[in-house]
Amino acid sequence: MSTVEPAERELMLTTVADGKCVQITIADRGIGIPAGELDSVFDPFVTHRTQGLGLGLAISRSIVLAHRGRIHAENNADRGATFRCFLPLADARV
Repeated sequence: MSTVEPAERELMLTTVADGKCVQITIADRGIGIPAGELDSVFDPFVTHRTQGLGLGLAISRSIVLAHRGRIHAENNADRGATFRCFLPLADARV
């Protein structure tokens, strides 16, 4: 969001749990993900930042998958991007 005026920057984190999983949603009001690049945003060494290494989202995906979850990204209708992570609930009897 560094290219967005500070007064317009917004980052929202929400969580919702149902009987099977918890959903963690992170939405921003940045510039979003370039068209046609949503499919590769979790690939290693893919970045759209000048100082980025392109490893953060790839590592995030590997952690989520290791916990039997899933993660995806989408552009917001107005601007910015939203990342949704779904993780299964642990068995309370453990």
